[in-house]
Amino acid sequence: MLRVRKRVFLEIREDLRRKGIREPPPPDESSFSIRR
Repeated sequence: MLRVRKRVFLEIREDLRRKGIREPPPPDESSFSIRR
C-alpha cells in the first residue's frame, strides 16, 4: 500500500512541477516526508 501511495505522490508532484505551480505542500505530503 505504501508503494502505491508513493507512486501517486510522485505523480502529483511531477504534475505540479510541469505546470510550474509552487504551492505549500498539503498536510499529507508533510507527514509522508517525515515517514520517509
